[in-house]
Amino acid sequence: MNKRMKKIILPLVSLSLVGLYFMSLSSCTPDTKDRLLYKADADSIPPVISISVPANNQSESYGNHVAIVGTVTDFESAKNDLYIPGMRKGELTSVTIDVDDLTNNRKLLKRDLDVAGKDGINFNERIELITGSGVTECRLIIVASDGASNKNTVRDTVDFAYQ
Repeated sequence: MNKRMKKIILPLVSLSLVGLYFMSLSSCTPDTKDRLLYKADADSIPPVISISVPANNQSESYGNHVAIVGTVTDFESAKNDLYIPGMRKGELTSVTIDVDDLTNNRKLLKRDLDVAGKDGINFNERIELITGSGVTECRLIIVASDGASNKNTVRDTVDFAYQ
């Protein structure tokens, strides 16, 4: 092999080896493009309901409104992700708000919130009993679901009264 051939082949072999080295490194790094995508079948963590108002056992006078304020969030923990730990979004499948008049056995409020594709939602509703006598016991019920076939369903309630 002449000197000129050695000058051409040696850099080509070196470049090939460097290319192979970087290709092998890239195959060891995680593919993060799908890491944040939601997979309903793998959803293992239920949503979290946080009711700010009304307070439990709150009492209001007839004619005053009762605000119903809070949030529902759904995040999946990526605790098994060795390379990029943190949180990834979940997806709520349903959130309902019900207020029942326990004294008179009637429904005061029924809302199905639009949560398609959302990982969280704020709610802000209100009810008002104009007139009544004695004490009217009421119950706020929030139900949230996520995952395939609503497999993670949680419920939170707050009791309050009008008088």
